[in-house]
Amino acid sequence: MFKDKRMLLISRSTFAGSGAYAQHWLGDNHRTWQDMKLSIAGIMNFNMFGIPLIGADTCGFFPEDGMTKAESDEICGRWYQLSTFYPFAHINRNIEGGEPTEPYNLDGKW
Repeated sequence: MFKDKRMLLISRSTFAGSGAYAQHWLGDNHRTWQDMKLSIAGIMNFNMFGIPLIGADTCGFFPEDGMTKAESDEICGRWYQLSTFYPFAHINRNIEGGEPTEPYNLDGKW
């Protein structure tokens, strides 16, 4: 049924050589500048490990406590700009944790 078909398998758990069969997602992160910075190193490291399609949760999965809507929108906007350079841009958020993070829901002043 799937002969000569390439499936897209995305996992948070990978090992050396799995880049031939599956891709990697960095997992749940927070909406912070630090996590955005760490996503760059994580993606570059997995590329060196032989996993070409790698991505992080754009805007962060968990919102930060005490962050205003303007601050949240700014970091999300900057994260979208960064994620255009990711091999795999993944938008994921904690549904229980706040405002939608799609680009059209952001303030746009950033």
